[in-house]
Amino acid sequence: MEHHANTTPYRTLGVGEKSIAFVLDTEASLAPVFARIESIEAENTARVLAAFQKEGVAQRHFTPTTGYGYDDIGRDTLCKTSSRSAAQVSTASARASQPGFPGLSHTTF
Repeated sequence: MEHHANTTPYRTLGVGEKSIAFVLDTEASLAPVFARIESIEAENTARVLAAFQKEGVAQRHFTPTTGYGYDDIGRDTLCKTSSRSAAQVSTASARASQPGFPGLSHTTF
C-alpha cells in the first residue's frame, strides 16, 4: 500500500521499515472506522449547537462563577437546555448527558 506520511522522524529515531509499514497499513485499514466516528461526531455537534441556539445559550453562560451554584445563569441555562433536549430524545444516552453533580462536595474533591 502506498503511503504519503512523513516517516522521516521515525527513521531518525531508528524505527524499522517493517514497523513503519505496519503502522501505516493499520492506519489505512482503520480509515473507514475513523471516518464513521468523525461523521457521528459532526452530527452530534450539530445537534448540540442547534439545541444551544434554540435555548439561547451564549458565551456568557460559560464564564467562571464563585463555585457555590447560587444564581448561576450558566448552570441554570445548561440544565434547562439539557432537560428539554433529553425530553425530546427519549434515550438513555441523552438523559445520561445532563450536566451537574449531586452536590457541592462531589465537585470539590
